[in-house]
Amino acid sequence: SVGKHYKMKRAILVTALLIVNLTLLGQIDETYFLLGAQRDYLGRTFFKNHPTLSDLVLQIHEDNSGEIKRIEEITGLKFYRNEPQNECINCKEFFELRSAQILKKLSSFYSIKRWSVDDLGNRLDKGRIKCKKILSSTKNQKMSFLAGQFLISGSIADNSYKISLSNSPIRFECLCEILKELDCSIITKEFHYRIPNVHNVFFLPSDGVKELLDNEIEKRNTLAIKT
Repeated sequence: SVGKHYKMKRAILVTALLIVNLTLLGQIDETYFLLGAQRDYLGRTFFKNHPTLSDLVLQIHEDNSGEIKRIEEITGLKFYRNEPQNECINCKEFFELRSAQILKKLSSFYSIKRWSVDDLGNRLDKGRIKCKKILSSTKNQKMSFLAGQFLISGSIADNSYKISLSNSPIRFECLCEILKELDCSIITKEFHYRIPNVHNVFFLPSDGVKELLDNEIEKRNTLAIKT
């Protein structure tokens, strides 16, 4: 009957989508995905020997719940809401991912130098991403990096894909090299001189990359609705 035929087609489609999603998930390298999800605002800040922040991997605002849930889904780790603090009015609006083990892995992708100290005298270091190390990685690792970056900083508009970074020129240039390595066509690059400075890249992804990035957008939106 028509009803049975429709149900069978629908079941096949659902199965196919599940297989695609599982395949995509299987390609994602957790370390490179988290590396891609870093913003490197004025360089990546490392809180060496800080009493409370020495294991901070990521901090994401509560409005971006889809990003939080997606990273949890990929890594199996959990974000926790930041504790209210007297000197920080909006701290409780942020969720934090902490892991000394993962941070140690991520730090190997940065050239780190001593930078400054905070108001309490705690040491602050700044890291510059080692682009050559990422470019020498496998295709799946590069795609994992791009997936993490697109989840945090990407969007789709008028059939082109866009990634926008603030005060992060070194990461931006590295990102553009990764796009080229993955056979994506860069349409244009923009620089907006403001506070903060903003770099945008508009590109057309290759077929495999398109599938991966579309999946990240879908996951981000779907998980945000479920929150």
